[in-house]
Parts: sequence; structure tokens; C-alpha cells
Amino acid sequence: MSPTSQDSSSENRGKDEAIDLAQAYRDILKGEQAATAIESNLTNLERKLDAMLAAIEGAEAAEVSTSTKEANGKQQPEKLDQEKKSS
Repeated sequence: MSPTSQDSSSENRGKDEAIDLAQAYRDILKGEQAATAIESNLTNLERKLDAMLAAIEGAEAAEVSTSTKEANGKQQPEKLDQEKKSS
């Protein structure tokens, strides 16, 4: 028995579907690889931003500490002068 045109047509559709499915699978794998690379880049960027933020916060804290010390240093002689005048 030779294959009929319907059998050939069904067979071709089955092959086309298998090819489409294989291509879809390859596309999914490429997408997953791209997503992994993007996640890695975002993680590195996040680390850099965290380091920059920590440096800025550290600089601000040091500046506030210096300002506080300077303000305390300026106030102390004034307090001493007031205490001397009160005595």
C-alpha cells in the first residue's frame, strides 16, 4: 500500500510541528540565558550602588561628626567665659 496524499500531508504537518517546537525550545533557552546574564549584571550594579551609597553615607556621617566637634569646640570657650563672669 502506497501512502496517500492525506498521509503525506499529515506527516509533513507533524514534521513542521516538531521543527516549530524545537525552534521554540531553542528560543526559550536563549531567553533564559539572556535573563541570567541580565540578572548577573543587575546584581553587579546593585553591589556598586550599595558601595557608593555606603561611601556617601560615611562621608556625610564624618562631616556631621566634624561639624559637631567644631561646634562643641566653639561653645566650650564661651561656656568658660560665662562661668568666669558668673563667679
